[in-house]
Amino acid sequence: MVQSAALLMQKNAANGHPPPSPMPLTPMVMRGNCRNALCVVRPPGHHAGVQGLIPGSTSCGFCVFNSVMVGAAHALQGPLRVPRVAIVDFDVHHGDGSEEIVRALHRAHSLPPNALFFCSIHLYDPGDASFGAFYPGSGAADDLSANVLNVPVAPLWRKSAIGKGGGGRPSVILGGSAPGASPKCACWGCGRAEWRSAFSQRVLPALRAFGPDLLLLSSGFDGGLGDIGNSKLDDKEKYHQGLDLSAADFEWATEQLVSVAAICCPGKVVSVLEGGYGNYEATRDTESGYTVSRAGLAENVGAHLSALAGVNPR
Repeated sequence: MVQSAALLMQKNAANGHPPPSPMPLTPMVMRGNCRNALCVVRPPGHHAGVQGLIPGSTSCGFCVFNSVMVGAAHALQGPLRVPRVAIVDFDVHHGDGSEEIVRALHRAHSLPPNALFFCSIHLYDPGDASFGAFYPGSGAADDLSANVLNVPVAPLWRKSAIGKGGGGRPSVILGGSAPGASPKCACWGCGRAEWRSAFSQRVLPALRAFGPDLLLLSSGFDGGLGDIGNSKLDDKEKYHQGLDLSAADFEWATEQLVSVAAICCPGKVVSVLEGGYGNYEATRDTESGYTVSRAGLAENVGAHLSALAGVNPR
């Protein structure tokens, strides 16, 4: 009997222990022992590039080993190799490390030209006098020659920039307003409805057209409503949220990806946990008066896992 989903939990790669990796479950999915899998690994990995820290980047964003790219390499070059692997990254931050590795493999001709596809849907804001750049500040444009597709979404703190635009298409122009500023970028509008539109109109058709033999997910849940991973302070130190995804949004996105995989590969999906940190809550138990609740994060991950397993608890 084929299991609907397998679960792997790993953390704290240190003191001689192997790094967190989806490799134990990837062969199981490729062989058909289980239809799909969720790898709950820590630390996250999608900001780690070829040499770890990407040249010009401020940090690796808590990432040490790029777990999803390890899984991709194992699938493409291991004993059970498949011809085509797709990676979809829906963390709120651009998967700059994964993109750098994909570009490097393309330049080095290490793989056939159509072996690997990478897509990232993420918040993008190059910053201005009111807000600093949203980390990592990349992912504004595609590189179709390397099978890289970027889907930048404007943060909620730029809602006033939409005006009468929006309507399910890139409509918010960020950057390019001052000497030395980042190039202009046409982002999708703000909030969960625009995020779903971008997902439907850019991510899913491109994935279906690529037709992978295995789908890997960089599954970040820091785009959830209230998650500190999508927050930002303005120049007056006022706290803002950039995205407001609910558990229903993560469940919907997962169902859409699983549906595409059912057509292409039949249903072979390996999901790897990326970001997701929790929400601030008031408390009397800390000196700051705040604590971090992970209840919302747990609900979002649970919705994702339910959709992978084909169980709808709603």
